[in-house]
Amino acid sequence: MNYLTKNKYLIKKMAEWGFERKSKNVFRRIEKDAILDFYFSHYTNGEIHVKYYTININVWYPEIDRIKETGGFHFGIPNCSIWNDLGHLMRFPIQKGFRVSDADDGAAIQKTINVICDLIKAYALPLMEKYSSPKVYIADYEDGMLDILQPNKQTMALLYLIYEGKDKALKYAKEQLDQYKENEPKEQAMTMKEGKIAGMNSVTISVSGNELVLWEDLYEKIKVFH
Repeated sequence: MNYLTKNKYLIKKMAEWGFERKSKNVFRRIEKDAILDFYFSHYTNGEIHVKYYTININVWYPEIDRIKETGGFHFGIPNCSIWNDLGHLMRFPIQKGFRVSDADDGAAIQKTINVICDLIKAYALPLMEKYSSPKVYIADYEDGMLDILQPNKQTMALLYLIYEGKDKALKYAKEQLDQYKENEPKEQAMTMKEGKIAGMNSVTISVSGNELVLWEDLYEKIKVFH
């Protein structure tokens, strides 16, 4: 069985949508402010001669990488507005896998590819094209419309810095920092209580403690950015 992304019909449909096959796994389309990727991967689920294909949707902003380098921001801050499995966009509770077997004939494989293309057209393309504009992504974030995409707040701080200006980025980062400072003592107390109940002699740093350090660093670097 050839890898699914070598299928001529799939390549043709992707080309119609402006995507070029860049590697075994990736179809890519380049926009003015964003790069749009479909990333195909697979797993076997323990079945012989079977692949379950998953499709990850990625919209990322090269300007975030540039500003991370020039401003010395933490390299781990995501550069994506979308990094989601197709099934997640369809509100599946688990990752969506498309089953293809070595025993499948051409008609069966074509049927699977038709389903994939229909779902991409219905669920992925509209979001990818909409959020190829960072300013639209920012506007929808402020309107509370991005819950399904689970936006990263540190990424949002850098988007504000790039597209809305330093003052707005600082204000946003300060709000996040203050929130973590407020929550940290509560979480530390809860962690210590849980540690005593479990008979632990040491207490590990809390999740919000880690985030607090990252936000302190991000806030200070935005302050001196020029």
